[in-house]
Amino acid sequence: MFKNLKVISIIPAKKKSKGLKNKNLLKIKRYSLTELAILASKKSKYIDEIIVSTDSNSIRYQAHKMNCQILKRPKKLCLDKTNANQVIKHAIENIKINENYFIVYLQPTSPFRTHVHINKAFEILKKNKSSNLLSVKEINENFFKSFTLNKFLKPNRPKSLNSNRQSLNKVFSANGAVYIFTKKSFLKTNKIPSDRLIPLFMTNLESIDINDKFDYEVALNFSKKIIYK
Repeated sequence: MFKNLKVISIIPAKKKSKGLKNKNLLKIKRYSLTELAILASKKSKYIDEIIVSTDSNSIRYQAHKMNCQILKRPKKLCLDKTNANQVIKHAIENIKINENYFIVYLQPTSPFRTHVHINKAFEILKKNKSSNLLSVKEINENFFKSFTLNKFLKPNRPKSLNSNRQSLNKVFSANGAVYIFTKKSFLKTNKIPSDRLIPLFMTNLESIDINDKFDYEVALNFSKKIIYK
């Protein structure tokens, strides 16, 4: 519970993945990516219920073994173009709770996110007048010195091209590890809220997001940093 509201974690773990075959079933140490997300939820002192949204029998078995609620995801929500907002909306429509509650959206592709980060996120929310939190990592000066390509390179920030790193503002990007918001705030626009966002800062290692074989090999190389034995 948090602020007298139930806290539900939603773990999206479909069967197919475009960049890496059976991505959500890949293992780091003894656990699959899906199981690591479930463990992060189970060990958090704030999360009351875990829902795994999947179309995979193997993932369904893992979730059942770990005493999670399983939500069968329809094929139309397992396409490459399916986004997080559609998955969350489907889950909300199938959760048999009428009152407001907190949602923690945990993508399995962030294996270095643990219950420690989730607990810290809620502690941060306690100190702020907002219910929306997003985990982020700092990105370097490449953002200011980036280009778009339309036959020729065009600088996105021409005035910053020759600036020293020290003179540039810090910039952060979402790392996909932790999203927290309420059912009520999501249903206002049927989207993950982007207003009044409180940041949870995570390191580059903690922010590793597995989308392809290279990402997975990097994660395996740093697997000793994962705390679940």
